[in-house]
Amino acid sequence: QLEAMAQMSAGALAPLPAYKGKLFLYAGVDAVRFRRQVIPGDRFDMETEVIKRKGPLVKVHAKGSVNGQLAVEADLMFSVIDKK
Repeated sequence: QLEAMAQMSAGALAPLPAYKGKLFLYAGVDAVRFRRQVIPGDRFDMETEVIKRKGPLVKVHAKGSVNGQLAVEADLMFSVIDKK
């Protein structure tokens, strides 16, 4: 669930002009809360919001839900570098 939310968050940020041509490296996770079980066959809906940007670091708050019920939430951190 955390990996899915990280990939979705990086994918949502990548098209923004400030991040064009950049690579997102998963740097860490904080404040994880698992609220309910997610089982195969569930539709896992995700949302993300940037909460802090400082230099090459970006921190987002991501949430995942199933049938409108919050399943997991976490603060995800990325290091943003130039692609080479």
